[in-house]
Order: sequence, then structure tokens, then C-alpha cells
Amino acid sequence: MIQAVWQPRKALATLTVLGMLLAGASAASAATVLESESNNSAATADAVNIGDTVLGQLNGPGGGADNDYFAFTAPTAGTVTVTFSSDGGTSEAVNQYISVIDATTATTLATGSISPTSPSRTITFSKTAGHTYHVVLVKPTGSPALYGYHLAIS
Repeated sequence: MIQAVWQPRKALATLTVLGMLLAGASAASAATVLESESNNSAATADAVNIGDTVLGQLNGPGGGADNDYFAFTAPTAGTVTVTFSSDGGTSEAVNQYISVIDATTATTLATGSISPTSPSRTITFSKTAGHTYHVVLVKPTGSPALYGYHLAIS
């Protein structure tokens, strides 16, 4: 006859490993995405997911204007937070701009900017399940520096 004996240390170790596996499973869906060119329009937007962090550069031809588009489709309704931050790798002499657009309804939900004195901007908005959203980053013309950034979508 086999008799089960409660072993608290084994139970704790098992629960710890199970928790780590579950945490890893949810974190596995988040990714670091490298911005690619040409993503200068809604039609050529880089696909991202909620939970991703994008590393990119705003640097148009000859150091001119550049637009970077990112697109994601909301799997569920709720709230999304988008944070656009300068990587601090250059001396940002001009503002850079962010817009969030509900592409399904063609509605601009939020706009903002970052600058040398305010290098990060967070935008929070409500998402609708099944809608596609575009996050658009803009570096205006006449600013030849290369602008590195981080874009976090959560």
C-alpha cells in the first residue's frame, strides 16, 4: 500500500516552478521589435502586438523628414498605454511627434510630442476588440540628426 505524505518543501518548489512557467508563458508573447524601412505609411506599417517594445530610428533620406508607422489589432476591449521615448543617443534639437489612430474608424485618438526638455510621452486610450490601430511617429524635415527611440505598447 502506498501512502501519500505531505512534503511542504516539495510543494513550495513545485508551485514556484509552476509560477515561473506561467509567468514565462505570458511574457513570451511580448517581444522586442526592430523598426524596419520602409514603414513610412499605413500600407507599409510594421506589425506589432500589445506588449511589444519597438526600437527604432527616425531618419529620412539625407537626414530629412521621416514617418514610422506601426499597426496592431486589439484582440480584446480595454486600455492601451503607448510610451514614446528618445533613446538619448543624439542631441534632439527638434520635437518629434506621435499620433494614435483607430484605422477601423479613421479617427485620431491622441497626439503628442517629445522634445529635448521632455524626452518621453505616454498616451493611454481605450481600444475596441477587433479594431486596428496605427501608432505614427514623425520627425519633421530640416533636422538632419538621427533620432533613436523606444516605443512601448502595453
